Amino acid sequence: MAPIDPHVVAPDARALREGAWPRSNPQLRKLAELARLFGPHFWLMEGAVAEVRGNVERNARKATQDLAHARRAAERAGFTVAATASRLEEVLAEWDTRSATAIAAIDASIVPHTTRPVSELFNMAVARTAPFADTGAGFRDAVIYLSLVDEMHRRGFESAILVTSDTDFRGCASPITGQQSVVMSLGSAIENFEQLASAAHRVADRTREPGERSICTCGAGDRRGEGTR
Repeated sequence: MAPIDPHVVAPDARALREGAWPRSNPQLRKLAELARLFGPHFWLMEGAVAEVRGNVERNARKATQDLAHARRAAERAGFTVAATASRLEEVLAEWDTRSATAIAAIDASIVPHTTRPVSELFNMAVARTAPFADTGAGFRDAVIYLSLVDEMHRRGFESAILVTSDTDFRGCASPITGQQSVVMSLGSAIENFEQLASAAHRVADRTREPGERSICTCGAGDRRGEGTR
């Protein structure tokens, strides 16, 4: 498939987890840097960030419970235990701080939840419309996808890369005419922009004068205020 130069790049919850959010591993940082180079908006859906935070909260609760169970078992065996766990509120507050710092560092924007009625989501689930799975599961994915769709429509943007390895998104079709969201994994999204950069370099090399230094302007530049309306 030919690379695309989108208006928006939007990782879902799974891509954020794969990118070690909010610490942001080298892959996620590279994608954000490429987005800055080519100019598309880097959006984080509110639902995607909330899902990652919720996973942290669940893991923290389980770790606290496991520690308490192990402490009681050790005490029953006659050991003195001094192990303690941070309060859940402290863990989440620290996560929130790191997340806010990471958002600023990659120049991302938080997109709020879609305001579409519950009845529409229910009907999508009944009809098993993607991203709803054959089992009817997929409410969170649907909220994330429609949040992207609606914000793109509000801003007048036509194209996006939805970064995810979740195959449930692959059958999604935007309800907005003329709007396209291409699903790519984190690695594929990076490769997409690298192909764009290579193509831009080839064009620059063909058009430059003999002896002139090749300068790659890459994609469409900073289009953060651009829309179709």
